[in-house]
Amino acid sequence: MASLTNIEQVIVELYKNLLTDREDDYYGRVVNIASVSEDELIERVVKSGTDIHAATLKAACELLKREALDAIVRGDIVNFGLGHIALDVQGSFIGQGAQWDSQTNRLVARIVSSNVEMTL
Repeated sequence: MASLTNIEQVIVELYKNLLTDREDDYYGRVVNIASVSEDELIERVVKSGTDIHAATLKAACELLKREALDAIVRGDIVNFGLGHIALDVQGSFIGQGAQWDSQTNRLVARIVSSNVEMTL
């Protein structure tokens, strides 16, 4: 199980919960500061002092993603540690013998987060 260690850097904003009658009922929402690309993550890993070159790490990521996509298309659920990825079907089918209708039905990736433990 992964562990998040720098949670003091997480910014949480509180918002009034309008779904309850309590005046003191709030919910929290994490403030997202930036979007980080795969290349930026690779650069950070390389700068952290690893012996792996950026090109090697990038190539390994590409191979891993290609294999994961092949597995997902075969019907496997892929666990990437932070989440599980599987195919799902959107749209309804009317009747037992209904056929795929590209106007109504779509295959989509379903991503479910894994339990990531946060240490305080």
